[in-house]
Parts: sequence; C-alpha cells; structure tokens
Amino acid sequence: MLGFLITMSGKIFTYPITENLTEFEIDELVHYSAYRRKNEIDGRKLDVNVVIYNLSEEDIRKIKSIDSSFKIINVEDYLSDLNNFIGELYNNKKLNILKKKMYYCKNCNEYFGPDKVDFNELDIILNILKVRMGRRLYYIDKIPDNIEPVALAISDEDTLIYTKIDKETWVSPASMEKIWTNDLEIPKDAIKRGKLKDIRSKAKLVDYVITGNVKTNFVTKENIELYNPKNIISSYAVIYSLNTHVKKPVCPKCGAIVDDLIIPYLSINVNNKEIKISAEEGGYKIPLLYCASCQHIEYGTKIKDCPMCGNIMEPKFFYNIKIIVLGVYFSEMKDQNEIVFLHEKRQKWLYIDEVLSSLNIIFSKKVKILRHKFSNKMCKQAAYLTKRRGVVVDDIKKLVKIENALQNMIKYTNIYGKCEPKDIIDRWILSQNEKIKKEISDYISNGNFVHSFEILYREVVYEISRFYITMKRKEPLVNEVIIDAIKLLYIYDPVFFTDMLEKLNIESVTIHYSKVNEVKGIGVVREIIKKVMEFRNEREIPRREPLKKIIFVSEHAEELKEYSSRIMKFSNVLVFNATDKWDEMELTLEPNLDAINRMYRAWAPKIAFLLKRKNVKEVMSALDKGGYSMGIEGFIIKITPEMVKHVEKVPKGYLKIRTRYGDLFIYSERDITTMRIRMVNGIIRRINYMRKDLEMEYDDIIDVSISTDDYVMRILKGYADEIRERTRARNVDFKYVEYAYVVEWPVGDFDIIIGINPLFKNWVIKAFQSIPGIAENKAEMLFHMGYGSIYELMQASPSELAEIPGFSLNFANKTKDYLYSTAFKPKKEGGKETCPFCGVELSAEDEFCPRCGAPIRVKVEKKEVTAGNIYIAAGEFSKIVTTVLSKYADEKKLLITKDDPDSIKKEYNLKNTTVVWISYVPMGKSIKPKDINKLIDTIEKYIGKGVKIIMMDTFEFMLAINGIEDMINFLKQIREDVKSTKTVFMFNLEEAEEEYMDKISEIVDGKI
Repeated sequence: MLGFLITMSGKIFTYPITENLTEFEIDELVHYSAYRRKNEIDGRKLDVNVVIYNLSEEDIRKIKSIDSSFKIINVEDYLSDLNNFIGELYNNKKLNILKKKMYYCKNCNEYFGPDKVDFNELDIILNILKVRMGRRLYYIDKIPDNIEPVALAISDEDTLIYTKIDKETWVSPASMEKIWTNDLEIPKDAIKRGKLKDIRSKAKLVDYVITGNVKTNFVTKENIELYNPKNIISSYAVIYSLNTHVKKPVCPKCGAIVDDLIIPYLSINVNNKEIKISAEEGGYKIPLLYCASCQHIEYGTKIKDCPMCGNIMEPKFFYNIKIIVLGVYFSEMKDQNEIVFLHEKRQKWLYIDEVLSSLNIIFSKKVKILRHKFSNKMCKQAAYLTKRRGVVVDDIKKLVKIENALQNMIKYTNIYGKCEPKDIIDRWILSQNEKIKKEISDYISNGNFVHSFEILYREVVYEISRFYITMKRKEPLVNEVIIDAIKLLYIYDPVFFTDMLEKLNIESVTIHYSKVNEVKGIGVVREIIKKVMEFRNEREIPRREPLKKIIFVSEHAEELKEYSSRIMKFSNVLVFNATDKWDEMELTLEPNLDAINRMYRAWAPKIAFLLKRKNVKEVMSALDKGGYSMGIEGFIIKITPEMVKHVEKVPKGYLKIRTRYGDLFIYSERDITTMRIRMVNGIIRRINYMRKDLEMEYDDIIDVSISTDDYVMRILKGYADEIRERTRARNVDFKYVEYAYVVEWPVGDFDIIIGINPLFKNWVIKAFQSIPGIAENKAEMLFHMGYGSIYELMQASPSELAEIPGFSLNFANKTKDYLYSTAFKPKKEGGKETCPFCGVELSAEDEFCPRCGAPIRVKVEKKEVTAGNIYIAAGEFSKIVTTVLSKYADEKKLLITKDDPDSIKKEYNLKNTTVVWISYVPMGKSIKPKDINKLIDTIEKYIGKGVKIIMMDTFEFMLAINGIEDMINFLKQIREDVKSTKTVFMFNLEEAEEEYMDKISEIVDGKI
C-alpha cells in the first residue's frame, strides 16, 4: 500500500523507461505527478526522478509536459557505476558463461530465441561431402546446398561409423548410417563402430580438424567463431546429392530462413537461478574480455591474446537492457532514498533485486509498489486518475462539473462576498470540509484515486454547490471550503488549479487540517427538505410558490432551532415550527366495544357514546393513574385502559408525512396569499433571466416595465419595492414601455409583457467621464438623475441639461456639441473597433454601444408618425396598438386582422374602430386572403368614410399565401391612397426573409 507517501519526503525513482515512451508509461507517470502534488498540498516536498534509457527528445518533452518538475535521469550518466559493479562481480567470481542457441536473420539483422521462430517444411538439396581429415582418412557428412564447410569438428565422445573403400577409410557420424546403406549402397556388414581414438591411431589428423568437447559436424562460416580452427579446408568433393524434406527455422518477421547459432551469454547465479546480464547486441559493451576458443574471461576493455590458449580476447558482451539502468539505483542507494516502482513493472525491479542479491545487497526493502488500474484511452491527466475499467468519459464530465461549480462559486463570492463562520450552516460546512479532506487524503494514501475523486465530486457538486450555497443564497460564504476544494482538485487537474491560483491570488498550495466540532441536526434538516420536495412534486406545486406553514413534531426539535430560518428559505415556507409536542393536534377518544362488552354488555353502546364526549386529557390522565370512573343510570362504573384509546386527529388543511426523525405536518391548502407571492416570484425570476440573457453584471441596474391584466397589475403594484430590490431595478413602471428588450411571458394563467432597459452603470459613468468638463461626481449625478446612456443624454435639450446643478447653458451646449461630434465614429485600434466614449469592443452588427448606449451606426432622429405615410413595425402587433392608442385615440380607425373581430377589439380595448376580417371562413363580411383587390377596394371605401388610421396585423399571413410580388404591388397601391388622403397605414412583420425585407423597406416610409 502507499501509506509511506504521506510521511515521506525526499526522492522517488521511476522504473526505467527504455527505447520509447508508451501510453501505458504516460499513465503511470501521471500517477507519479499526482503523488507529488498530493505531498505538495500536505506541505511536503517530493522529487520525482524519471529514469530513461535511449529515449528520443520528443518523448522527453512529453514527460516534461506531464509535470515540468520531473527530473530526467539518463542512465548513460551512470555507466561508470555499472562498470564498477561488473568489476565487483568479476572479483567475487560471480560471473558465468552460458551458451544459448539463437537464430539470426540476415534480412532483418535481428536475433530470435527458439521460442520466437517458426519452422517451415522445405524441399532442399543435401550434398554428401568427402573431406580429407588424415592420410587416406576421409570424413563423410551431409550439408545443405550453398553452404560451404571451412573445418571439421569431431567429438571425442561421439560414436562414429567407419568403413574401408579401396585403400581409403571413410568416417561419419552414426546418424549417417542409413544414407550409407540406402543411398551410397555400402554393405551393412562392412560398417564398423568406434570412437575417434580408435580411428586416429592409423592416420595423423590435419590441422583443420578440431577435436575434444565439441559437437561433431561441419564448421561453417556462420559458426566458425565457436571453434576457432587452426586452418581452413582447402578442397572437398561432392560424392552424392539427394532431395529431402526438412523443417527449417524461418524469421517471424520476414519469413526468410534463419541461421542457427550458439551465442555465449554472461550470467550470475542467484539461489540456483541463472540471471542473464548480457545481450547478443546493444548500445553499450560490458567491460569484460572473452576468448571464444576456451571461454576464458578477464575484466577490461583492451584487446589482447588469451593467456590460456593464445587466441584473441575482446569485449564480446553487450549490456542486457534490463540491467542497463542498474547503475542509477546502485549509485543512489548510498543516500538511503525510497525507491518506487509501479506494480505493473514488478518483473523489472525483481530482476534488479536478484542481480544485487548476488553481492548480498538487499534491494527489495527499499521498494514500495504503487497500485492503480490501467486505461486504454489517452485523455487529460484527470482521466488517468479517475478511470474505472478503462472508461473515462463519465469522469471527465464530472471533472467539468466540478470545475464549473467552483468557477460559479467564485463568481458568487465576488457578488455576495466572503464571511467568517457566523451561523450553524457555516459551522457545518467547515466540519464537513475537514472530514472530506481527511477521507481524500486516506484514500490517496492507499492508492485509490477513484474513490477520492468521487468524494471530491460529491462534496463540491452536492454538498457545497447544491446544498450549502442554496441554504446561504445571496449571503456571504465561508471561502475556506472553496479554496480547499480547488487545492484538492490540484491533484487531478493542475492546469485548472494554476489558472485559479492566478485569479484568486492563492499564496500557498498547502492545505491546513483543523479540528472542528461535529454539528448536529443536518441530517434532520435534509430529511425535512427532501420530504417537502417530494410533497411539492406529488402535488405539482412549484418551488417558487411558497407553502404557508409546516410543523415538525420530533424529539429532535431542539436541534433545529438554529436551522428554522434556513429551512424556510430553502423550502420556500412562510412559517416553520419545530416542537416536541404540537398543541394544535386534535385528540379524540376511541372506545373498544369488545373490551367494554366483556364487562358491561347491556350498557356498552351507551358507555361508548358518553366516552366520546368526555374530556380526552382528563380521561387519559386518570387511566395513566390506574383507571377512570363515570356514572351511568345511578351506578359508578370503572373504565380500564384496554376499554379506550386516544387517537390523534390531524387538524383540517394539514397533511401528515412521516420521516425517520419525526412527523411533518404541511398545510396543504393554497390560498390567495401564496398565489400572489408565486406570481411576484415568477415575474422576478423572469426579469433576472432577461438580465442574464443580456450578460449584465451583478451591480448593473435596469429600468423595468410590466404590463398585463388590470387585476394582476393591482396585485403587483403592492410588491413594487420587492421587485425593485430583487431585480436591482432603478424604476419599475406598471405600464407598457418600449424598452430595449421586451418579452411576453406566460406566468401562471396570465400573459405578462416585461420590458427591461439595461443600464450598465459602471460603463455609462465611464462614458460620461470621457466628456470634457464632467468629473466622476457629475457623471454619477447624471446617472442618478435618469440619464442611463449616452443616447439619452444626447436626446436631452440644452435647457434641460442647464437645470442640473453645475451645468450652465453654455456648458450644456458645449456638451451637446461634443456628444454629436464624437458619436457615430467608432475608434479603430489594432484592427478592432471600440466605442469612442467607454472604450468597449464593438461588433460589426452593433448600431449602439452595448454598454454605454452611444449611437454608432444609426442616424438619431425623433420618431414621429405623420399623416400620408406607410409604417412597418418589426415584431408584435402590440407595438402598433400602443402607438395608435397613445396618439390617435379619437380618430376613426380601421383594423385588418385574421383573428375574430370581437375578440381582437376586446383584447386591445379598441374604440372607434371598424374591423375587416381576413379569413377563409365565409362568415359576415370576411375577405379571403387571396382576394387582394377586394381588400384594396374595402380600404378605399373606408378612407372615403373618414378613416384616418389603418392598422393591419395580417401582412405576414397574406405574404405566405400570395408571395412577395403581389404584396409589394398591394403596398404600392395603398401608398398612393394614403398619400392622397393624408391617411396613416401601419402593419407589422415578425419574421421575413432578408431579401423580402429589402424590397418592403423600399416601399415603407418609416419604422415604428
């Protein structure tokens, strides 16, 4: 387990990363980095040393990108230590020579062990060679075609066969006997058996014949280095060739036939186990001289003659890649540092441990194993630490949720502030925070990043974000828990932490642990909140509608005293009361007729009737003391406890809900009070949504207009102050005002039109201060006097401005001149356009500055509707109605509509208005949408009867049916009529193609 990391400081060393950096190793390095950060937040320093061998610069950059604090240790720097270690093994006579059969592919230039090559059956030609090995003594053996012998090797111990042919003696290995008899037709009785010594006595062997402890066969160019012959065969004769099927080893990569070789290896013996420390090839040679002839070895690097046999000795062995990094650990062990390998690399450190054990150096006691599961997907660092069974997508989503929640918390504290613990909710979150920090530390100490991440996720997303902040809504927070959560997230996402570090000016990464008292009652609070929420869901009562009253009867009532106001706020309850006994609970007596019958059979019904009318408390008190007596028909009878019981009756209007901690009584009747509050809360919520939609800052203020049914307006006016306070509004008008942003909202059963005019206070004041002669105090005064933008200031007359304290008429005129000379001219800086007053960056579509309201790409002119013109209203028809009712209330009007005439007149309260109905329904005097000429005739008829105002809310409907060309012709005809008669024609268009709008704009005279 990993408990050692909690108390450890100093260094850790990775397992060796060789040749190339794999995704698996990246995964493990991420864990090393996380452990380093865990020590950092605990106030301890932990250096991570990454041991590499033959790694590319690109891979080294990848390692540094995981954690820039990693120290890269290249094993080449420790070769001298490793060479000294080999010297110690040599001096202690620990080194052995092993010979191993290997296969070599010339095409791939690579060696393979016997378990790596494949064997294919091939048709080959075998040549039977005759080679002189002494006077009239010849060696006969088979060899594949295209391979030439250079010498002969004959074992002193092998059994040979021999025969005499003419005056020559032929010698072969015993395996040639079948070829002698079948193919060479040598009589079986002419073949004799014996050892080399039996044959050698008759002839002196030539010097290319090697005898002794060798394998009997031809020596070829491929294996000559194993035999070192004194001379080379000068000639040989092929006496027979045969075709045969043989299994030949082939390269597993390219499929070519490979050469089989006997390769010497350097090894040490540990506990009767041979550990190979050399390889057949590599980048670094072992400083050990080797004689291929007699296998003599000496420590050194300079080539020389073998003192045993006289042949050449040279460095023959390359370092095994498994031991190439040993120098690092052999050198660093003197410092008594902890050395860490991950468990997936267990074989590597076991190998190194065994090598060191040959010199009685104990290595395994210094090894600690990190445990985690492997991921097959390459994701950001946090994914490696939180994965389960290779799946990381859900955890990345959770990481994003944590980071978003923390960023929102920071924004919250910027708005509402930070506080020292001042109430029980603050004290609870602090105690929860200490508990979570300890749990996370314990889990990581045991190598469990997954569970520690889950704890952090639940703490941030649920405990702090969804519970603590909701309970503290619009109040300052204890900032410590947020900072601690950010520091704990440092383990999983250092990039996010670094960003927060700069934004929040966090001075130290270290987390401090404190002892805090456990806060009671929070479990009860959560149970109550949960049950209230379930009640709302079942009754379909939205949370924004307040509940009138909740009573909680429980033995835990005392614990909830400090929570009452929080529960009321969180659950939106007007009254909450926790008590151990509820006096309003109604008690009734319920007689047990069976028990009464057993004692007073004849009087049982009458006794039950009288008991129900008795004082409940009096009867139950007497029963608790032994019994209750009552008179009936002149007799005194005794009532025992089994004859009666008291029953609680829930008061009218309340619903009883059982919880684990007590009974909850919710007043479930909905009345006018809760309806009004629900309505107000709904409007406030929608105004704040509109603020958010405009990306307004918290301290920006707005002007608000609310228009709806008269009945609702009367209700809302009583809550004007609350609406103003909770929406940060300067003014609230209970009438329609054509503000910058207007939306019609469904609230309850009513449609409510809400308009807001954003007043970006800081930006506007900054813009005012850019005007020559206006300092900060004058700018503030202008804003508070109602000038909420540069545009509004431009609309004011010089005489109006002159009435402001500190503004003379001359100064007012100069201010107006500056405003008009500066507006409409965006500044250009670095390819970007900025407002000439407040400096905010502008987009190509901005007609007004989005912050200070300065006109940029529009012509500022007074909007007036004049006779003899056609006007279009972009948006809803209500814009036209408002204009008409405010200016032309007494004029004769004509309304062209697709809606029912009676309902439309009632909806807009239109007086002195004639309605023309555009409809396919043949009722009354309706006109079909396609009959444009009839509509023109009707309009001209009413103009002749004195109509001066014509309103049309069916243009879009008729455009869809008739097409743009017909409707353009319609407007052209109407335009001639209205101009000649000084009539006003107005229509609205909510949506249309851009090319249609261009054509329509050429016909109309203005926009409303």
